[in-house]
Amino acid sequence: MLILIDGYNVLKGVARGGEVSSKERDYFIAQLSSYAARKRHKIIVVFDGGPYGWAHKEQRRAITVVFTGARESADDLIRRYLKKYRGQDLLLVSSDRELNYNASRYDVPSIDSEDFYGLMEAALERHDLGEESELACDAIKTTDDSSPELDKLMQEASVAVPHKSEDQPTTATAAQDEMHGLSRLERRLLEKLKKL
Repeated sequence: MLILIDGYNVLKGVARGGEVSSKERDYFIAQLSSYAARKRHKIIVVFDGGPYGWAHKEQRRAITVVFTGARESADDLIRRYLKKYRGQDLLLVSSDRELNYNASRYDVPSIDSEDFYGLMEAALERHDLGEESELACDAIKTTDDSSPELDKLMQEASVAVPHKSEDQPTTATAAQDEMHGLSRLERRLLEKLKKL
């Protein structure tokens, strides 16, 4: 999936307004790079202005960072990208109502900046915890008693954990019924949210 991000819109939403430092921007770009690599998404993040005063692109691992320069706004460039990539598996990340309206005109779903940031952080955290949880899967013996038969029985019992009905995946018909009441754009957004 290609994710088009209104960079300062996300950062200002998360920081609750105010100025965003270049250090905060670089940290966000590093987070996006890790996220894109882990989820195998392509990301284009667009920022107003830039360090050089003119428009330029930088490829940083799995993402493209675009600075608009002094002559164009990030919103204008994002509108052009929406038109250019409209037929692809595209998601817009912005809280800007006008950009979201433009995206809907091209049948491109959009997600609120803060919602995306929360989903990205959760995915990065799950990935980090996943590496540690693999080590924590072994049974832990809590006593000093030595009983090989009991130890073996406990190991075998810990493999077969009963599943609760709410842990079972929903049936295809239930998911189809849920999606039936949604608009086409809402269905496309739901499909993309599952990939995040």
